[in-house]
Amino acid sequence: MILGHSGCGKPTITNILPGLAQTTSGVVTMDGAESSGPSLDRGVVFQNYALLPWLTALGNVRFGVRPPS
Repeated sequence: MILGHSGCGKPTITNILPGLAQTTSGVVTMDGAESSGPSLDRGVVFQNYALLPWLTALGNVRFGVRPPS
């Protein structure tokens, strides 16, 4: 969970972490490795419109990664 005052950059950091946006300076590290763009080891689950309301949060995440049958 990210908490902060209005205008402090909460959406910006949540876009930078999965590689949806680039930093203007500095570096982002996750688990000791530099994160510099999209990767298969990170992802985003949107809170609105993309969720199936009859599933739980975990069910929505599992649905997106379920292998084809």
